[in-house]
Amino acid sequence: MAKPPASTAPAVPVKRVHLVLLTLLGAAVAAWSFVLLRAQNAPETVCTEGGGCASLWTAPFALTVQRITSVPVAGWGLVWGLAAAGLGLAALVRLGRRPIDAIVTSLRLLSAAGLLGVFALVGVIVSERTFCPPCAGAHALVLAHAGVALFAWRRLGLERPGPGAVLAGGSLLWAYLVVAFTAGSVPASAVPAAKPDATADAALREFIEKMPPPGRQALADALGRMRRGPALTLPPPRTLRGPATAPVRFTEFTDVRCSHCAELHQVWERLEPTLPAGSFNVESRFYPLDGGCNPAMRGPARDPVRCLAPRVQICREKEPGGGPALAGTLFKEQRTLTPERVYELAGGDRAALDACASSAETRSKLEGDVALAQQYDPDGTPLVLVNGRLGSAQPPFLYAIVLAQGSPDHPAFSVLPPADPNAHIH
Repeated sequence: MAKPPASTAPAVPVKRVHLVLLTLLGAAVAAWSFVLLRAQNAPETVCTEGGGCASLWTAPFALTVQRITSVPVAGWGLVWGLAAAGLGLAALVRLGRRPIDAIVTSLRLLSAAGLLGVFALVGVIVSERTFCPPCAGAHALVLAHAGVALFAWRRLGLERPGPGAVLAGGSLLWAYLVVAFTAGSVPASAVPAAKPDATADAALREFIEKMPPPGRQALADALGRMRRGPALTLPPPRTLRGPATAPVRFTEFTDVRCSHCAELHQVWERLEPTLPAGSFNVESRFYPLDGGCNPAMRGPARDPVRCLAPRVQICREKEPGGGPALAGTLFKEQRTLTPERVYELAGGDRAALDACASSAETRSKLEGDVALAQQYDPDGTPLVLVNGRLGSAQPPFLYAIVLAQGSPDHPAFSVLPPADPNAHIH
């Protein structure tokens, strides 16, 4: 007696509508996460001012994730969404023709991982005492995915857990590789495109040619550290000195008592007339060297000025007379500053300024600066970043890297001696 043909029905009974919904939810998470990833340098495009986006994207947890994985938290949303959409689509293609029990298990495992990720991010939101509506939208999509894969499918169990886990892990891996090496860890908007400048190239080659051997070695050492060091997606600047479209974005972290920081403040003024117009901009952040507001500084608070001055500067940074002007005024009296003198030099309504300086919002901004600087393991101030990469405060380096449009691999640098990885770079 002939045997009946083997059935091609799926080993796990699932509804097509569920698979369609999971695929669409995964695609929606990927699309929205891509929007958030691109918006990290312009949060106002998706989040109103004060909406908490920048605070979350610069929280220690988010910066640590990016430093370790080279992908921002929003990028991991893109990774998860691509993996979820891919698995859902694969199950749809196979439905009715081949068993899909392993794919269903992988979808359930992936959904559980997404749910855990949402719980972790909610914990960060609570700890930062802020709220990001666009981020909550992505979280809601992940929760909806879990509502189907984990709860509507709760009776399906985990058929073929081994292959299912391999599929889930493999899906995350390919999606991670796509995001890390195609989208990159730094959104394209972070570094504006710039056309090659033959005049700048010639000026750079001439500058290097005229440098003495010690200067060449110092430049090579700084460029070597820049290549080896971390390259992070920077949060949007609170204020910016220079055009936002400049190809080179310097980020400085200073301490009001630091003499080298005062020198750097003057260097920016000297660089502007010597370099092509619009070739760089500078954002100022703070890294006070006092345990009262910097947990990296061991010991108790010792100098109230070091913590008060940056908070006052943050309060005045967008007002007339604030920003670079106030910074220069404070640096001129850095050795003799007192809390009272800081308020006097800042001007304005003393009561309002005091309320702002002591507010939770201002303290959170300063904590964000400190947390961001810590990702680069600073050994002092000033700390200078170039398009999110570790740079140097030395004027020759600053001049050269602007002419090179922020690239440590510019061909003109090929004539420099090998970098010393053990060199101490200021």
